Amino acid sequence: MPIAGPIGDPQLYTVSDLTTSPQVLTARRDQPLFGAHLRVSVQWDSNAAYLNDLRQGLINASNYLYDAGDGQFFIQWIDLMDAGSMWYEAGLRVCTDSQEWPHTLAWNYMYVSRFWDGNQGHSGNWSESDGYRALIHEFGYFALGLYDEYEDRDGDKGYGAHCAEVAASRTEPYRSSIMNYQCNTTEFCSRAESDHQHYYLTEQDYENNGESCWQTMKRYYTDSSSPARWILTSPDDRHAILPGPDRIPEPAWMSVNVADIDRGVCQPFVVHAINDDGSPRVGADLDLESGGDSIDEGITDNNGDLVILGARPGDQVVLDCGFMCSGSVSVPNPCPAPAAAAAPNGIAAPAVQLVVQQEPFEMAIGVAPLGAGQVRVEVSPTTTLLAPPLVEVLQENATPITLTMALIPGTGRYAGTATLNAQAAPWGNVKAAATGGSGKSATASVLFNVQSGGPDTRLELMSGDDRFEINLLKGALLQPAEVGVEAGNMPGAAPEGLVPLSDAYRVRLSSGQAALTVSCQVRLRYDPGYMAEMDPDSLVIYHWDAAAGKWLPDGGALDRDFSTVYARSTSLGPFALFGKPGSAKKVYLPVVLR
Repeated sequence: MPIAGPIGDPQLYTVSDLTTSPQVLTARRDQPLFGAHLRVSVQWDSNAAYLNDLRQGLINASNYLYDAGDGQFFIQWIDLMDAGSMWYEAGLRVCTDSQEWPHTLAWNYMYVSRFWDGNQGHSGNWSESDGYRALIHEFGYFALGLYDEYEDRDGDKGYGAHCAEVAASRTEPYRSSIMNYQCNTTEFCSRAESDHQHYYLTEQDYENNGESCWQTMKRYYTDSSSPARWILTSPDDRHAILPGPDRIPEPAWMSVNVADIDRGVCQPFVVHAINDDGSPRVGADLDLESGGDSIDEGITDNNGDLVILGARPGDQVVLDCGFMCSGSVSVPNPCPAPAAAAAPNGIAAPAVQLVVQQEPFEMAIGVAPLGAGQVRVEVSPTTTLLAPPLVEVLQENATPITLTMALIPGTGRYAGTATLNAQAAPWGNVKAAATGGSGKSATASVLFNVQSGGPDTRLELMSGDDRFEINLLKGALLQPAEVGVEAGNMPGAAPEGLVPLSDAYRVRLSSGQAALTVSCQVRLRYDPGYMAEMDPDSLVIYHWDAAAGKWLPDGGALDRDFSTVYARSTSLGPFALFGKPGSAKKVYLPVVLR
């Protein structure tokens, strides 16, 4: 199947006379075609409109990959299913959580949120460009061996890393690199043309020993047999960037099998969260409790609204605010009016209302790695308890662990130890419930993530809610240790004139090391909806200095494309993002106390 023409369109063989035999079709070694088999699982029981849009998005993604791979790569077989079917066998996992930032564990699996518009997961159909292009960016990690090119050689973001070196030298059909910013590029980077070169100050260059994306792809997909059974051709080989081919020439080359598992759930509907004074609860983290499972649905928008997916009558939509507040509402029977009247991500009134109530007392939860896969959980209530708190460790894809909590003499705090399941993901949630001396009960929760690192390793660690990252450079740790990240309560009042735009995030080390030995990058993501009421130049990451009893600034480099603020610090936190309101208009703050 020779490729010809200015954009690389394949020249297909046409059978002109069915009575002629034999028909001779020549398979050329220098025109290979790699077809991937991708299993896709949607976490909730989705409706037909959503699955149809996702199906089209996957087809569009395959066409985009076919263009970027110069007609040599595409997704050939797609098995798409919902209701969490074959979740742990799926290469692409579409999460209910609107806060799930697209990310990939290389060569393992991809995670994305319910929708994606290039910045956030509340809206944006997968059939649209910003949606399906993000899938191929993640596919670069998943199946091509590539790394980010918006991160520098240390894995830091926001400090000038980019690719190609002079991206503006080409229009979009010729522009790289998808691993830098897929929204306005259609090519993987190469060294084919002198004014549009791969840039060396990127994580891709560092992790793949100086290779461009195309050099890495050729290394992984070149046939090692002698003689070679196929020959992959890159832009470097032809000394030119192909602007196409724009799409797979024959749709029948692709097979998309959709299994719509109907379990009788409600159509997507809106929950409107309000405070007890009637104001909208912005940034409220809502979970769906259904059949013994707890599913993270995401956070409410600037109106206090969130579309709930996969719920049945009688299920509970529960506010997971960590501590000092609670709220839940039962899904009514019959189901509420659907949120999606036409478009898969449309929102329509009326909404189911959830009123947030203040808890009678606080319980702060800490999760500290001890090493050897163990964590120590501490619960610090602000009142005397009638009995030790009931604490569960909910590790992803593992059996819940119920802890025995013991009072630490003279402190009023309770502690227990859990051994995490080494075969499961090292992140999850710790929940606590207790009754105070007054007879009133309260609940609390905290997300955790525990990874292993050492002096000779670079470790990127993300919080369980995907809002906080720290990039631990080589040399940052003095000795091998398990490193944990938890989202927790604010240890003190906000700096004067500023309001919090995130939870507080703490980094804990099993080695007991009190601070990092080199300055490392921390990153905090914000909801772009908040920016309408904020002065963007005021966003700064702070860390809490316990000795001084106040927040100290670490700085703030704003990246609007990724709704992220970056800073560098030797502190282990707690870290939080603060900003200054930019107008006199009333600002409804997100839930920042967990």
